[in-house]
Amino acid sequence: MLLKKLLNLILPATCISCQARLFDSNSGVCIDCWKELDFIDEPMCNKCGTPFDFAVQDDSLCAECLSEVQCFEKMRNVFVYNDKAKQIILSLKYGDRTDTVNVLSDFMIRAGRDILKETDVIIPVPLHRRRLFVRKYNQSALLAKTIAKKANKKFIADALIRVKHTKPQGHFSRSIRKNNLKGAFEANAKYDLNNKNILLIDDVITTGATINNCIKAMHKQHKKGCRVYVLGLAKVLLK
Repeated sequence: MLLKKLLNLILPATCISCQARLFDSNSGVCIDCWKELDFIDEPMCNKCGTPFDFAVQDDSLCAECLSEVQCFEKMRNVFVYNDKAKQIILSLKYGDRTDTVNVLSDFMIRAGRDILKETDVIIPVPLHRRRLFVRKYNQSALLAKTIAKKANKKFIADALIRVKHTKPQGHFSRSIRKNNLKGAFEANAKYDLNNKNILLIDDVITTGATINNCIKAMHKQHKKGCRVYVLGLAKVLLK
């Protein structure tokens, strides 16, 4: 504790977004940036974690989860994908801001506390080797590894493999996203995850095309069944 206080005096903690000095080194985000982040909390859909604008029963589902069968057991996200969340995530993804992983992983553990209780194994959404070579690291893998260490869970970096190099999903429609990612992922046959509760980590979840294709690959390989939960940094609220 004394060492931590000394380090904070020598190297004061700064906001992961604007780099302003923090008076509370555990917060990770300054007050101004905190106000711009839209953290997701109750009330929310019990299945996909989409926030509700009004109070609901604890087990309530959103319209999409009522009308469509979801591949995952439950999904949770830290915050809504807005301009401030975008800035933080892009700085991690493309700006080499791997120093933000420690704070962001704490946020994710808090957001996913209910599904972490059920988790046996934590795995990341993988990058194709060509994209990994350019980017140097997989931000989802960094987050997954850190969460696993803090939560004392097993981490498997290569449980999923991206076998198809696809175009970035950014501006594609829902239908094009699905076709773009068809057959893009395979579960690694060297791991037996039958009857396991798996937590899949991703940074941004938009239509769910990426995670659904990942989960389908897991179900195809582990035929006795595995249950996949999802934990993301940000969720895009589609209108």
